[in-house]
Amino acid sequence: MELLCVYLWLYCSNVTRSEQIPLERNVTDWRYPQCHKYKYNYDELPTLSIIIIFHNDALSMILRTVHSILMRTPDRLLSQVASH
Repeated sequence: MELLCVYLWLYCSNVTRSEQIPLERNVTDWRYPQCHKYKYNYDELPTLSIIIIFHNDALSMILRTVHSILMRTPDRLLSQVASH
């Protein structure tokens, strides 16, 4: 029973609240302050593929994830987005 409570605490989410959060939202930048000073030349970086793994997630959460990736990743870098 104790293990079940831990799993419920770790993996449950408030779908009703998730559906109230807009797709386009402000996301806090949690990088260390010294990381903000680095500027990258996107033309010199390799392209990337992003794989989103989900299981029994609310559609609103998946859509917000995809939307954030598409809006915050420079076009030049994003090769593909896949889900599994």
